[in-house]
Amino acid sequence: MRAYVAALRTETNSFVARATTLADFRAGAYSAAGEGPVCALTHPGCSAMIGSARAAGMEVYRGPVAYAVPGGPVTAGAYAVLKREVLDALRACLPVDLVLLDLHGAMAAHGVPDCEGDLLAAIREVAGRATVVAGLLDLHATLSSAMLNAADLLHTYKEYPHTDVAERGRELFALAHALVKGQTRPVAAVAACRALGGFPTTRDPMRALVRAMCEAETGAGGVLSVSLVHGFPWSDSADNGAKLLVYADGDRALADRTALGLAEHFAAIAEEAAERPLSIAEGLARIADHAGERIVLADASDNPGGGADGDATHLVAALRDAGHTGIGVALFNDPVSLEACLNAGAGARLTLEIGGRLSRFSGDPIRVEGHVAGLAERVERGPADAAAGPPVGPVARFSTGFADFILCGSRREALWPGLFTATGADPSDYALIVLKSSTHFRASFALLADRILSIGTPTAMNPDLASLPYQHLQRPVWPVDEVLPTASLLTDLQNK
Repeated sequence: MRAYVAALRTETNSFVARATTLADFRAGAYSAAGEGPVCALTHPGCSAMIGSARAAGMEVYRGPVAYAVPGGPVTAGAYAVLKREVLDALRACLPVDLVLLDLHGAMAAHGVPDCEGDLLAAIREVAGRATVVAGLLDLHATLSSAMLNAADLLHTYKEYPHTDVAERGRELFALAHALVKGQTRPVAAVAACRALGGFPTTRDPMRALVRAMCEAETGAGGVLSVSLVHGFPWSDSADNGAKLLVYADGDRALADRTALGLAEHFAAIAEEAAERPLSIAEGLARIADHAGERIVLADASDNPGGGADGDATHLVAALRDAGHTGIGVALFNDPVSLEACLNAGAGARLTLEIGGRLSRFSGDPIRVEGHVAGLAERVERGPADAAAGPPVGPVARFSTGFADFILCGSRREALWPGLFTATGADPSDYALIVLKSSTHFRASFALLADRILSIGTPTAMNPDLASLPYQHLQRPVWPVDEVLPTASLLTDLQNK
């Protein structure tokens, strides 16, 4: 048997003006078709699917593997090039029994609002109806009828933070392999939940829902796959919103019942489960209430992992003005300050204006005096880090009287304690740690924190969803509108 595996992933923030370019994909641990091994640290899903296919004795042909840090819409030219690369590599290895794609699910390009639906349809046309086509999706996907109709199987991560990507990749291969061998006949059902938001799975009630989803997957003859698609709140797509996707083995009624039942479960807990970032003032009050604790602050709205620039100064400036010291901050996307540190070298004393440059959301630069306390050429995910991401580097640690700033020259989410240790700092020495991240940092920083607080500001990932200028989102939906989350089975999607 022959399998074709490729990856094309990014998450599009509709409210960010900065376009995502081909260069952004080339910088994301890009690998051209057939060129060397896939970086499992950055592409764990793709790597797991390749490994599973080879372990099952399949002949594997690898297409391009491309990822871009989330940002604004992808340029039309970049998407056209990437799509052509995926399709050309597929044509070169036909015929194949199985196509496995590592996708995000919330990628939009200029002129192509549903890139995954468009790509899957093109894959289906090239591969033919006899080939099994399966896609691994981020749970922050925007599930469309085009995606569902073109693919035989779609399977999402279950965990947020995404600590289970490789596991879900292996599961998707097993599901697709069984279909190739004629052992199962997946039929799909989808239920919508009329809700949007961030729903971390590290605590109840979402923890219990994930357990229920796993328990529902009884295997051949029953429910094959259960996916809760959370949606991406900053995607202005008509397909956006939380949905339960279920595949059952030849039993449409079972798929319907399971999807609707789990959707009702989610709708009942969505308000309780949703992450509600604090305002800066509320965050400062909480810090005061828990003096002496080591607190990790998520600068959630300025998270490059959701399209933000990573140079907003609102939270750090407020901490400084409130008299806080002993702060570690990562990662500040400031190419100018980074270059000054690299040119001056370790130990040099400088006056810098940090951040506040890249967008109207960034605030004012913070003028600080300090010294270059450490430099690192490259920082990447370590063996103990659960959250995947592309490497970062070079970075500099600039130490001031109130904070250490870990500076980088590109948009990267703060995911690992190694961002501090690589420059000679011990993150456990800080009283407060500020991270440009929303949730994924928890997988590696939770053990360092007595308390974690999420702080929201009106930047690129503004948590006040009702204030966002949606034009295409199907309304009403909680919490954009004053309605309750409700579950309903969708009947307008073609079911396999």
